[in-house]
Amino acid sequence: MSKSTSPVQPTPDIDSIDVALRAFAARMEGWKRQRLDIAAQLGQLVRSAQEMIDQLTLEASTKDSQSRTGRRKGYKASDETKAKLRAAWERRKNTKARNNTRIISPEGRARIAAAQKARWAKAGANRRTS
Repeated sequence: MSKSTSPVQPTPDIDSIDVALRAFAARMEGWKRQRLDIAAQLGQLVRSAQEMIDQLTLEASTKDSQSRTGRRKGYKASDETKAKLRAAWERRKNTKARNNTRIISPEGRARIAAAQKARWAKAGANRRTS
C-alpha cells in the first residue's frame, strides 16, 4: 500500500510575519492620525458655529432692547386717563360676562329633547331585550 501524501504547505517565516505586522501597524497609525485630524476639524467647526450663534443672539438682544414697547420709564397717567382705562376695562368685563351665557331657540331645545328621548327609548329597548 502506498501512503497518500498531502502537499506540504510552506511555513511562513518570522521575518515575513514581522514585515506584515509592521505594515499593519503603520496603516493603523495612519488611520488614527486621520481620525484625530477629523476630530480637530469638527471641533473647529463647532467652535465657529458657536461663535456665530453667540454673535446672532447678541445682535438680536440689542435690537430687542432698542425696540421697547409699553410705557416709558417714569410715565404717570393722569386721573382722566386712569378713568378712561377703568371705564374701558368695565365695558370689556361686562361684555365677557354677557357673552358666556348662550341662548338657545325653542326649536333648538325641542330638537335636543327629541334626540334625548330617542336615546332613552333605545337604551330602554336594549334593557328589555337583554
